[in-house]
Amino acid sequence: MPKTDINLADLRRNIAISGINLNALKGCTIQIGEAMLGITGFCHPCSKLEAQLGEGVFNALRGHGGLTAKVTNGGLIQIGDEIQVLTTS
Repeated sequence: MPKTDINLADLRRNIAISGINLNALKGCTIQIGEAMLGITGFCHPCSKLEAQLGEGVFNALRGHGGLTAKVTNGGLIQIGDEIQVLTTS
C-alpha cells in the first residue's frame, strides 16, 4: 500500500524547488543564494523511492525526479532564495 503522508525528505532530494521547469535548466549555470551550480543532468527516480513510499511512486515521479548539479562556488542557501540563471545551455 502506498504511503499517504509523504514529506519532502521522503523524496530524497537535497533541495526542493517549485514554480520552475527544472528540466529546462540542464546544461545551465544557476545561482541559489550565495552558491553557484552547474546543472549536469537529470536525476531520475530510483527503486529506493518505490521501496520506501510504495508501488507506483517510480512511475508517478518519472520525468519529475529533478536534476544533478556540480557545485562551482559554494555558499549559503536559505529557504526562500530565488534561482538566477547565469548561463544557458
